[in-house]
Amino acid sequence: ANRLIDEGASTVDGSKEYKLNTENTSGIVYKVQVGAYSQQVPLERAMIFVQFADQGIEHFQNANGLTIYSIGGMDSYQAAQSLKETIQAAGIVDAFITKYSNGKRL
Repeated sequence: ANRLIDEGASTVDGSKEYKLNTENTSGIVYKVQVGAYSQQVPLERAMIFVQFADQGIEHFQNANGLTIYSIGGMDSYQAAQSLKETIQAAGIVDAFITKYSNGKRL
């Protein structure tokens, strides 16, 4: 995700920057969230995650202490929708699309 951040835009107010970025699709990335866990990922889910390793699996801990897992980093919603459907068919039926601008979830 860091490769998409425009480091030259650090002086722009965050909320205005995000608003501009939602109108201008450059810097927008779509990912498929596949889980949020307070403990270890269940083995059955981990085995499905591995099937999509070539798409890139990312994780981070949110403010509530949950570890959020997502797959992919597409620049089009249509590509993310296709990946989401493939992931759902593999067994993660509650997968959904998330949208990011310069590394921040929108």
